[in-house]
Amino acid sequence: MARLEDLTVGASVTGLVGSASVSVVAAKWHGNAVLEITFKDAKGQLADQLLYREDEERLSVADGGLPWSFDADADQLRLASEAYRIHLAHLFDPYLACILRPLSRCRTRFRRSIRKCCRACPSATFSRTTPARARR
Repeated sequence: MARLEDLTVGASVTGLVGSASVSVVAAKWHGNAVLEITFKDAKGQLADQLLYREDEERLSVADGGLPWSFDADADQLRLASEAYRIHLAHLFDPYLACILRPLSRCRTRFRRSIRKCCRACPSATFSRTTPARARR
């Protein structure tokens, strides 16, 4: 048994059209004893119906839990999104690519702009293994 107040938008209700479950699309009150609802059946067809207090005994509302929710830890979400942002930083900023990656990978990734990239790197040390054209 469900009360008329439980029939809100998005609720899944059985008992309106036989034993099939329908989804409530809209609900409009007429006074405090009559509720006009618009619902969608499994085929996707819309229909509307007036419900009175005596209709409450034949109705039942399925658990209206969402398949997803926003009840995760905010600090964990912030940490994960920041880690992913740093992971993708090399796509947008060659300076960060040199900082985040070893010099050898930086040299192979930015072969044409190695002077621009690796001279700006504070972590880049030019040694004898660095090609001569990159040291200019």
